[in-house]
Amino acid sequence: MEWIPYSQIKNLEKLAEGGFGIIYKAIWLNGGIHGISSSWSRRKNEIIAVKRLKSSQEISKEFLNELRSHHKCYKFNRVLRCYGITNDPSTHEYMLIMQYATEGNLHDYLQNNFEDIKWKRKIEILWQISNG
Repeated sequence: MEWIPYSQIKNLEKLAEGGFGIIYKAIWLNGGIHGISSSWSRRKNEIIAVKRLKSSQEISKEFLNELRSHHKCYKFNRVLRCYGITNDPSTHEYMLIMQYATEGNLHDYLQNNFEDIKWKRKIEILWQISNG
């Protein structure tokens, strides 16, 4: 995970809002680090998800717990990658910079595709959720 300057995030497009925050689709100019060890590279102009945490001007215990959870789960490829955090200079709210899910959220994916998904895949999804 890394600190990402807010100036690197462009074209925020609101996707959803919930009790804890707002989710945006955006472009990260430098892009995330991909690859391992000495062969890593960045994907310029990478499409990302940005999770703005409401009332997060101060880093709270809940915010740190969410970061820890993302970091732990990512090691096992169970959840979308959290690249790092940034801070909106106008609101002073913290934001998680995450991998963008091209299929949308899991709920919508299942709602829209449930009949077409084979039962083996449904069981795999359940297993991944239980282990994530």
